[in-house]
Amino acid sequence: MFKFQRHEEILQHLETERTVSISKLASKLYVSEATIRRDLNALEKRGLVHRVFGGVVLTKFLNENLPQDLRARENLHLKEVVAKEASKLLFDGASVILDGSTTVRMLLPHLNKLKNLIIITNNLEIINGMSNSMHKLICTGGQYLVRNKVFAGYQAEATLRDFYADFLFFSSQGYSNEGEITDSSEQESALRRVMLTRAKTKVFMCDHTKLNKRYTHRICDKSAVDYIVCDIEI
Repeated sequence: MFKFQRHEEILQHLETERTVSISKLASKLYVSEATIRRDLNALEKRGLVHRVFGGVVLTKFLNENLPQDLRARENLHLKEVVAKEASKLLFDGASVILDGSTTVRMLLPHLNKLKNLIIITNNLEIINGMSNSMHKLICTGGQYLVRNKVFAGYQAEATLRDFYADFLFFSSQGYSNEGEITDSSEQESALRRVMLTRAKTKVFMCDHTKLNKRYTHRICDKSAVDYIVCDIEI
């Protein structure tokens, strides 16, 4: 198969599967992973694809939600740095709202060091990760979004309106030059807007790869949050 034919095959696979691993592409096209990496480098230079941890996505689909398993592995060290710094705001006995983002999920080991927290979340991974803790866990319920492993929708929003917390920790896919916090998920963005009304102290967590990016759904402006925790100075 000629190189241009492989490129067309790769683009066709991404049209139907949205995200594909390098190993899977190599298997489908009967070539080595090294060859696929060279092909992806060429396609990325043309602006057609975007590399993510362990795979690739069409550039035109970047505004759509990638599966959480892929997002969780991206910039892992940076997210750990952000989570460690954000956790310093917490104290024993605090009530905390946690959103469904992979960045906020990195707070888990730090939460386990504290006592008597009340944790309100739509994040199934956090519920599972803290099931053996002594903290009080409250799940919003609602529609389960399988790709993101979170709950959302009007039922989740209704649950949140019954609570008020000391802290909200949340993240998103983009923080623009103008200070707008945005995301590609309509349902999660709507839920985060409710979360912002239900906490005394609002903490936005992001690593520098999310800076200067804008997505379809606006969550809030930087003026709506009390802290922005990033791995670099904004």
